[in-house]
Order: sequence, then C-alpha cells, then structure tokens
Amino acid sequence: MTNVKHSQTISSLRPILMLLIVFIHISVDKSEYGFIAGYIYDIISKGICLTAVPLFFIISGYLFFANIEENNKFSFTSYKHKLHSRLSTLLLPYIIWNLIALLYIIILQKTHQNSNLFTWVMWQDGNISFREFLMSFVSLRGGEPLLYQFWFLRNLIIINLFAPIIYYILRRSQFFLLLLICLSLWIVLDDKSQIVHFELTTLCFYSIGAYLQIQKINIKHYLRQAKYLIPIYLIMLLLQPMINSYIYKHITTLMGIIVLVYLVNYLHRKKIITRFNSLTSFSFFLYAFHTFIIRYIQNFLSNHLPINAFYGIIIYFSSVILSIFISYFLYLLISKISPKTINILTGNRK
Repeated sequence: MTNVKHSQTISSLRPILMLLIVFIHISVDKSEYGFIAGYIYDIISKGICLTAVPLFFIISGYLFFANIEENNKFSFTSYKHKLHSRLSTLLLPYIIWNLIALLYIIILQKTHQNSNLFTWVMWQDGNISFREFLMSFVSLRGGEPLLYQFWFLRNLIIINLFAPIIYYILRRSQFFLLLLICLSLWIVLDDKSQIVHFELTTLCFYSIGAYLQIQKINIKHYLRQAKYLIPIYLIMLLLQPMINSYIYKHITTLMGIIVLVYLVNYLHRKKIITRFNSLTSFSFFLYAFHTFIIRYIQNFLSNHLPINAFYGIIIYFSSVILSIFISYFLYLLISKISPKTINILTGNRK
C-alpha cells in the first residue's frame, strides 16, 4: 500500500473517516424524537461510524512502518526521522488545539456562560490549578484530554514511541497469534471499559496496520473477496440497534472496516472520489474544530424546530452539514489571512 495508488486510496479514505467522526459526536434523544429518528442515529453514529477510529489506527500503523526497514532490519535512522516528522503532524497540533480549548472554556467560565462542550472539566469559574492545567492535556474524567476527540492523537503519539518493540514482535510470523488474541479480547470485552475503548483499540488496530506493512501483505489481493461481505454487513448493521450485544457490535464493526476499505478502493479505481485526495488538510481542521460548534448548532435547531421524528432527522443531518460548512468557511478564511497558521493548525498536511 506504499505505492502511489495505495497512498491515494488512503488519502481518499481520510475525508470519509473524518465525516464519520463528526457523526459520532452528535446524538438523538429517542425519548423526544421517537423510534425512527433514533434508529437512523443508531445505524449511522453507532453503527457505520464506529469503523472510523479503528481504521484510522490501522492506517497510522501501516504508514508509520512504511520504509522502516533497512537491509531487512529495523532502521533506527528511519524511526528517528518518523518521530521527528510527527512532532509537527501530531504533537504540535495536539498541544495548540488543546490550548485553544482550554482558553475557550476559561473565557466561557469567566463570562459566566454555559458550555455544552466541556461539561466534565474539574475546575469552575475559570480558576484552574497547575495540575488541572497539565491534566487537561493528558486525561480528564473519562480518560480523554480536554479536547476529547484528541484521545486518538494522544494514544497515537505514545504508541509510535514503542514502534521498535512492536516491530520485533510482529516481525516474527508466529506472533500473529498474539495479534489474534488481542483482536479477540477487543471483540469480547465491553467497550464501556476505558481500557477497551482507548488502550486496547489503539494497540490492536495500530498493530494490525503495522503487521500488514511489516509482513508486506498485499491488502488489495484480499479485498477482491470483500464484496461478498457487503450484504452480510448490511443485514447485521440493520439488526444491530435491536441486538444489545457489544460482541455483535464489534463483529459488525470489523466487517464494516473491510467493506468500507473495499468500497473506497473501488470508487477510487473508478475515479469517482479522486478529488478527496486534496481534502487532507481540511479534514484534520474539521476533526479538531467541529466539536466547538456542533452541539451549539444542534441545540439551536432543537430549540427552534418542532419535536417529532421528521425534524429529529432534519436536526441530526443539518447539525453535521452546518458544522462542516462553518468549519470549511473558517478554514478558508484562516488560509487566506495566514497560510502559515493553517499549516501549523493542521500539522502541515497538504
């Protein structure tokens, strides 16, 4: 997947996955808007969209271990170079965006305004201790940093440091069994547990991507058979809201990952989504910024529209669409005023 076509497929995947992430961060109250609106929400936000984070970890592991070898051995020179590049693509945006979120919530508290974004902060009235300041970058209640969707970046930064260990384990094909055990644990354990939701998801799917790269496995060869999974996946997805089982949900998510990669690869080969390659920079900006506005948009629409199933669906999709448009407008505005600033905010993504 390190050749040009594979890299383009990954570039096409990212904007789609970012869209799914936005849908994850919106909810529908079934008690207010009824079964139909709640069912659509369950299918999309709690079904299809759950493929996004695992697939992002797979991609991250796959790309980090690309060209990591020299003479069939782990190259620490390449490893250092990759870590250095991640300073600008991961660490710097992580710090800056969390600082923005921190200043934002302090200003809201100082001006005595309510925020639906950061309801779990440990401080009140803008009075923050040094420990609370540090913890806002690492882990608040629930195991997430202040800008909660950035738990993915935090875990990615950490696991990249352990790349040499992961390489030496996965380099030996017999350790594939460990990967299967890890994946099995992810399937059978309740994802309400923090260790499953964060640590196990990170380790499992990042390692899958790393394994595919290290073992030089041609993913596209196996994708040809993935089309037969599509009807099975759709049936399981449609039944998922009525089956209260996290094991069922995790198996459906795994199938969804394969199906999504197959569909994006197919659409890319047909040159239907080739323009998505140019959205990498905005995709990251959307990922970072959308949580600042999406709940305000949803609350505004909820307060001004009737409460029924039809408007519940309208509010659900409109909140996402408006969040994307506002984010894109702000992205273009900053890009025009200060290209250097947008480069820093998006980790120099092009």
